[in-house]
Amino acid sequence: MRYLNWLSNFLINQLRGFNPFRPKEVNILLLCQDMSCQAQMVLLFGDEWATMNSWVSVIENIKYKFFYIGGPQIARRVWGDYGKMDAVVYIVNADAIIRGRTRELNAELREQFAGPREDLIDLRSDEAFAEAPFLIFGITFLEAFLSPREKLCYFLELPSVTKELADADDRPLEVFWAKAGNKMQFLDGFKWLSQYIK
Repeated sequence: MRYLNWLSNFLINQLRGFNPFRPKEVNILLLCQDMSCQAQMVLLFGDEWATMNSWVSVIENIKYKFFYIGGPQIARRVWGDYGKMDAVVYIVNADAIIRGRTRELNAELREQFAGPREDLIDLRSDEAFAEAPFLIFGITFLEAFLSPREKLCYFLELPSVTKELADADDRPLEVFWAKAGNKMQFLDGFKWLSQYIK
């Protein structure tokens, strides 16, 4: 018993709360094209304490603290206050890409993705997020599930995405396709992101 007391005091006083089994904590700036995208994140990764603006979720021994700062118009005004984020997750409703199969729709699609495209350009050029990895989800609520990932990259004007571990000079950026409600497809994205969490 005396040994256990000594060990307990040692851990409390000497290590000052160090716990090698405690999950790493990561702050995520979450941006969503619309409320349906944001609701998916709360539904899949929120806990009983989740609010629509912030919540915590442990995924593969990493404690993600999600901060949703509102729709794109509000987000553009305040995301500078969130510059200490470890990563940026942007969720885009990509149903229109699946529906749109003709060239005539290209102009409409470019217009629909203008907001997310501008957000991503602004965020990637913002010094506050210079080292933050970017995880982008294109989600669909449709039953016919295809994965036109290249089309989404085209309409968002994304540069080359990260296939392998990024070089030290490259910013990690990847696009994942997910069906609404399919947690495993979202987890694939967070598994990729976990490689770049410092």
